[in-house]
Amino acid sequence: MLALGGALRYNGDLVLTKTAKKVTQPAHTNIHTLIQHMIKVCEKNGGIGLAAPQVGTLLQVIIFKHKDRYYELINPKIHSMQEPIESLEGCLSLPGEQYMVNRFKLIEVGFYNQQGKHTRQFFHGNPAIIILHEMDHLKGITLSMSGKKVKDVSTKEI
Repeated sequence: MLALGGALRYNGDLVLTKTAKKVTQPAHTNIHTLIQHMIKVCEKNGGIGLAAPQVGTLLQVIIFKHKDRYYELINPKIHSMQEPIESLEGCLSLPGEQYMVNRFKLIEVGFYNQQGKHTRQFFHGNPAIIILHEMDHLKGITLSMSGKKVKDVSTKEI
């Protein structure tokens, strides 16, 4: 059985390099509990998005915050991507580091919500970039693998 929601995982933790499995019952109570836990971890750490592997759960679940509301995407699948962009990104699992990553500003995603309803939706701007970032985590890819490190904000000059 998969662990459902532990502490935030950091770069070097092997769970961040593994591929997440599809959720077979998106409306299950355990998935709702996992999503609520992910939101708490995200808020506690000042994040705007989180993937289940970042809390040690190898399931295809991501959450992100946009305009004071959290969205959950279960078993997300990209159907189209448009408007390429270079994005400067940080990650809760790589604190103090920033990377330049190639992303897209407009994506169409199919996903389930926690009521088990399947939806296809377009996302533009920051939500699109956040979703693509979190979906990388579902494939075991971190920013240190996909981007070019440009800044280590944890290092202070004297």
